[in-house]
Formats: sequence, C-alpha cells, structure tokens
Amino acid sequence: MNKPMAYSGETQTKPVGPQEFVLRLLNTLGPDEAKQFCRENHWLGILNKIS
Repeated sequence: MNKPMAYSGETQTKPVGPQEFVLRLLNTLGPDEAKQFCRENHWLGILNKIS
C-alpha cells in the first residue's frame, strides 16, 4: 500500500548534495525565512552556507 502524499504536488526525488539543498531551501523559503528555519532547527552548517 502506498503512503499518502503530504500535498498534491509532492514528488519523490533522489538525495541531493548540500549545495543543491541550500539552493532549494532558499528558492522555497527565501533568504530570511531560510535563515530562521535553520536557526530553529539548529542547522548551523546550512545557516553558514546561506549567510
């Protein structure tokens, strides 16, 4: 049985490298929200790449 998708536009993707992940995060949230998201989740390595 397939698990339900979180939202209708969700697609399965292959794992990405850190640089591509940072770009996706920035494109999705924008720089200010991406930085805040990283702070809240203690993703300091990703936060440093954004800053």
